[in-house]
Amino acid sequence: MEKQRKNTRRNKGITLIALVITIIILLILAGISIAQLTGTGIFAKAKEAKQKYKDAEDLENQILSDYESQLNSLGKSTVGSGDDGEGGMQGDQPPASQVQSASDLANSENKSEVYGKQVTNYTVEDAPDVKWDIFYADENNIYLIADDYIERSQLPAKNGKTPNDGNTTYPRAAYFTNVIAEYSGSSDITDDRIKKLNNDYFNNHPEYTSTKDKMKAVAYMLDTEIWKKFANEDVADYAIGGPTIELLFKAYNEAYGLGNKYQAKAESSEGYKISSDAGSTWSDSITSRSDYLKTEKPYVISDETSACGMWLASPDDLIVPTDVLNLGANGTINGVPFEQWSYSGFRPLVCLKSDIQLQKSEDGNYEIVNKQ
Repeated sequence: MEKQRKNTRRNKGITLIALVITIIILLILAGISIAQLTGTGIFAKAKEAKQKYKDAEDLENQILSDYESQLNSLGKSTVGSGDDGEGGMQGDQPPASQVQSASDLANSENKSEVYGKQVTNYTVEDAPDVKWDIFYADENNIYLIADDYIERSQLPAKNGKTPNDGNTTYPRAAYFTNVIAEYSGSSDITDDRIKKLNNDYFNNHPEYTSTKDKMKAVAYMLDTEIWKKFANEDVADYAIGGPTIELLFKAYNEAYGLGNKYQAKAESSEGYKISSDAGSTWSDSITSRSDYLKTEKPYVISDETSACGMWLASPDDLIVPTDVLNLGANGTINGVPFEQWSYSGFRPLVCLKSDIQLQKSEDGNYEIVNKQ
């Protein structure tokens, strides 16, 4: 029995020694393997492969981001003339920063870079050759004006009557004698949108009324029914025969950053007085050469080939019954008796619809694009 116990202990001891030896051998082999792996640079290569994968992933993300930015700037739009059911043509949507609403234009810092620019795709069927420039913009509407005096043949008729031909020296000059009999005076002007253009006369002084010939001439110019031939119905609210003195001064002051230098007020039912010194003095005309309006479009046409001035849709304050305000080719503003003054022409004014936007072109002009 004693001998058997000794043999059992011996067998256990051999087994532990064998286990220890096995472990030692495995450690030696592991060390050799690690050394061999390290020696071949496999860890470095694995690390390099990981970095390359990360670089590729970053590049892919950047490319996707660039594509997304480009896609966001693309789309479809409608231009102001064509055949898409809205009076427009289909085209690529320009970047949002190049599309401007009336409010955008009204709040632009340098309006001299906007006012006077041509809107190249505004056209009307009855006067396809007339070009149109940006005249003014307020928070709601953009106003366009004919780039030149319109042809006499394009002047609208009232009850079959059209304005008289002007002086033969000026092929586009015309005046009012033929048409005044078709109007009663200030009572013909009832549209609130149009009253706002001579706001001080019609709204600030509702007690003012006039049946004088000069107010009948103004009524002809403000008659939206006859001047609608110049209002493209897809994009325009209305057209009239020319700007009023109030609208002219608003536009001119803003275009040249003049504050309230030029002002107009209706001091009586006769019509308007004007000021070129921010309201310090008032007169029926601008008499100082230093205060003449700049001979630049869209306000003043210095070229007297067609006419020597533009009729304004406002009566003068003088008691002369036929005095209508006139903007001359030299930048003067005067009240002139229209039956004697046959040298001026008409430049229709168009009010675009409130949801119309403009896109600036590469040449600095503008195009009508989709409605908001």
